[in-house]
Amino acid sequence: MKSNLRVSGIDIVGNIPWGTHFCQFYRTKEDLMDIVVPYFKAGLENNEFCMWITSQLLEVEEAKEALIKGIPDFDFYLQKGQIEIISYSNWYTKYYISGSNRPLRSWIEKLNQIIANDYDGLRLSGDSFWLETRRQDFVYYEEEVDSVISKYRMIALCTYLFERCSAAGIAEIASNHQFILAKREGKWERIENSGRKRAEEAEIKLREILENLEEKVKERTAELEEAYKSLQENERSLSEAQKIAHIGSWDWDFVTDKIYWSEELYRIFGLTPRKFGLPYNRALNYIHPDDLKYVDNAVKRALNGEPYETDYRIISADGTERIVHAQGKVIFDEKNNPVLMRGTVQDITERRKAEKELEKIQETHIKEIHHRIKNNLQVISSLLSLQAEKFSDAKVLEAFKESQNRVFSMSLIHEELYRGSKIHTLDFADYLQKLAVDLFSSYNLGNDNIKLKMDLEQIYLDMDTAIPLGIIVNELVSNSLKHAFPNRRKGEINIALKRAKDFPVTGESSDIEGGCKQDNFQIILTVIDNGKGIPEEIDFRTADSLGFQLVNILVEQIDGCIELKRDQGTEFIVWLSNIEKMSQ
Repeated sequence: MKSNLRVSGIDIVGNIPWGTHFCQFYRTKEDLMDIVVPYFKAGLENNEFCMWITSQLLEVEEAKEALIKGIPDFDFYLQKGQIEIISYSNWYTKYYISGSNRPLRSWIEKLNQIIANDYDGLRLSGDSFWLETRRQDFVYYEEEVDSVISKYRMIALCTYLFERCSAAGIAEIASNHQFILAKREGKWERIENSGRKRAEEAEIKLREILENLEEKVKERTAELEEAYKSLQENERSLSEAQKIAHIGSWDWDFVTDKIYWSEELYRIFGLTPRKFGLPYNRALNYIHPDDLKYVDNAVKRALNGEPYETDYRIISADGTERIVHAQGKVIFDEKNNPVLMRGTVQDITERRKAEKELEKIQETHIKEIHHRIKNNLQVISSLLSLQAEKFSDAKVLEAFKESQNRVFSMSLIHEELYRGSKIHTLDFADYLQKLAVDLFSSYNLGNDNIKLKMDLEQIYLDMDTAIPLGIIVNELVSNSLKHAFPNRRKGEINIALKRAKDFPVTGESSDIEGGCKQDNFQIILTVIDNGKGIPEEIDFRTADSLGFQLVNILVEQIDGCIELKRDQGTEFIVWLSNIEKMSQ
């Protein structure tokens, strides 16, 4: 035992061996907490099982709150079941009023259980308030405690309320503990006990120390009165802050079934403040019927340990509909039973109105930007047309025409965004229909031999994807119209847009050797013609054609993949990824 030292957690005590039995005299709750909280903190952090029989001055919930404040991660230890906090009345009524010596046996049984659960030992603390009423039992009890603790992996701290101890009682306490902790002039002191011979000296010293406490108590009382005034001022400040921020708070004690509402919460609901808040069932009556089930389910989930944060509508007492932002959580005891629920409700009605107005302004502004860009691109297209009139070379004119088509494909996107209901994405299928019709009109004047077929699924793309993809379609369709059907040959061009499911992947790839890997792609765009086909000697990935070079660059820009099939004409397949980012 002597060699197995443990951290006491108390500065003036230091490390102590198993079997240590010492005591503390206190006058106030604060004195008690000065010693007991660090004492249990050290035990929990050093893998000991802890048991606290509370003081007559302290209820179980107060003891928990003190430990929560003084011990990081206390909730973890509590949920783990590493500490038990027992009401002093329950403990001593059970074991001492009945005259039973069962507590000592129960400690040994508890020790055997916790050692089996890989705890190092048992750390105890209890308040002996029954000393003066049953002194003979006390003497016998303390002797038994000494006998039991000295043989086992236990540490015991006995706490005594000084006002309940007579001079004789102090002497008996001193003689039955290894040392005593008492406070003098605001500082804790350790008083050693060498046996009964020194008990009287300890009593005198304790009396001197405790006599000085009278003045300290008066000072402490004045401090508490000042603290109470400060608390009242803080409460007024909190109420004012809640009013400014339109945030109300509430608590629901499941044990007493008492509900507290702050003044601001009553104001939000249009009610007159009262002593207790509305019962839950009555509060539900003020929630908008369409949101009632949603809110009730959120509260039920919170009772299973899941905090909630949600927005919903209420109908205040005067019939006004308001929007609130609510947060809440449930607090559980050591047995995982819900004991308290608390939360806040913030009136965000005006903020929501302001956000909607801002969204309308932003939408109008963005649409205006799209409109201006579209107009500027049309000006560029017109300038290209005017410039082309100065040349007669067919190749030069063809280059101007291709540039005009590319500009048009971009301006058409901005026009769709300007006219559409969405400001950041556009219906790409609808866009393709208009683009293809314009291309046929541009390249196929007076030639009805080439037919256009389209199989388009409604897919929304953002501008960063739509513009490059639009240019890609422009290049591929233009290439078919110019080269696939010489001498007014009859034919057909098919354009398809759909989400990828079971689509065969074969052919040549611009960026993945052996073809595109289908796993990461969600959209397929195909441009197919049944014309004469691209000659085998032309590799579209390395061709000098500006159109093919542009296609490959843009496919890479949108993280896509392109394949070419040469069976019965020409088929280009473009695979696109990250549909979640592109569609809406």
